[in-house]
Order: sequence, then C-alpha cells, then structure tokens
Amino acid sequence: MKKLFFSAIALVAFSVVSTAKNVEEKKAETKEFKETVRIEDDNQRTPCDAGWIQAYENAGGGAAGWAAGDAWASAHNC
Repeated sequence: MKKLFFSAIALVAFSVVSTAKNVEEKKAETKEFKETVRIEDDNQRTPCDAGWIQAYENAGGGAAGWAAGDAWASAHNC
C-alpha cells in the first residue's frame, strides 16, 4: 500500500514538473495601419473608363475582369 501511495505522489509530482516546462509564452501582436486617403469621385467617366468597366463586367469581374480591363485599356492606348 505504501508503494502505491508513493507511486501516485511521484506520478503527480512529475506530471506537474513536466507541464510546467511546456508553458508557452504568448506575445501580443500589434498591427500598424496606414492612413487611407479618400478621393472625391465626380462620377464623370472618360471613354477609356467606360470601356475598361465594360470589359471588366463582361469578363465576370474578379481577377479575370481586371485582366480584361487592363487588356482593353492597353489595346486602346488608355
């Protein structure tokens, strides 16, 4: 019975020691944000703007739309 009691105490003691070494340090993360600048939009579109937007929408938007709009602008010297 004494061996069982001693073994239980030793098991608990070694468990506490092993978990104490596994404590992770957590560092606070900070993020810096750059100031954004808003540009007033007068809703006046040039023919180049209109063509780019039309190509973007025809391609379905997203990355394909950007590529299509840029290709259209390059082809029309905008």
